[in-house]
Amino acid sequence: MIDRAWLKGLPETENWRKILPVRDGWGSDEKYEIYTHTGEHLFLRATSDAYTKQKYGEFAFVQRCQGIGFLTPKTIACGMHHGRVYQILSWVEGEPLSREIHHDHDEDEHDHEHGLRTGSRTRTCSNS
Repeated sequence: MIDRAWLKGLPETENWRKILPVRDGWGSDEKYEIYTHTGEHLFLRATSDAYTKQKYGEFAFVQRCQGIGFLTPKTIACGMHHGRVYQILSWVEGEPLSREIHHDHDEDEHDHEHGLRTGSRTRTCSNS
């Protein structure tokens, strides 16, 4: 169920035309898919303010990763609103990671090489 009263006051909500709950994914965050009147496709995550430091850290991590070759969402906003911390990101099309990880691959060597590249990029992003 969408808490529309809570959503009021978030950045640019007057420009949102459609809000859909997202049930896929990991974590206990509330997740929403948002369509705007100007054609943007957004992703909103919200959780208790007890996770403020963690969520601001995640947002900063995505910002650092944007420039090193990862397909990452564009960071739009992160803040506090009526007892919850939220992140607004651009929507990235594709399958949820939770589905992709469980997908069987015949090419173990390719997966290993991909894992090594990903690990290297993650270290670069974390150290930035």
